[in-house]
Amino acid sequence: MEINYQPHIPNQQKGSVEKRLQQMSTEDVKEEQQALKKATEDFEAIFLTMMFKNMRNTVPDGGLMEKSFGRGIYEEMQDEKMAEEIASNGGVGLAKELYQQLSQQMGYEEAAASLKQTSPIDGEAKLNKDFE
Repeated sequence: MEINYQPHIPNQQKGSVEKRLQQMSTEDVKEEQQALKKATEDFEAIFLTMMFKNMRNTVPDGGLMEKSFGRGIYEEMQDEKMAEEIASNGGVGLAKELYQQLSQQMGYEEAAASLKQTSPIDGEAKLNKDFE
């Protein structure tokens, strides 16, 4: 699983975030917000996958089924898929917190307000709904 998020930044040399946001269209801002939301969910899925892997390592060997190469691969795939599902359905809150902090730093709320439109993640209420 790979996080592939590269924000669209026209005229990066001009400097300030305000100038960049003024040059972005409504659709650009929406696309950026959706890409950021996807990236934060992907990050949470990677974090959960690592957490599940480490949790599984604490379980002692033995029991009914012997450890095998195939079983290891199956468990790894199961952990990855479970982490993706958890993250895409609200997760543990990591994606939501990352999204809030990064969107503030990148100025997406100001862009939405300056464009006189509502973002795909409208303020706190819509953000909470998207991440629940």
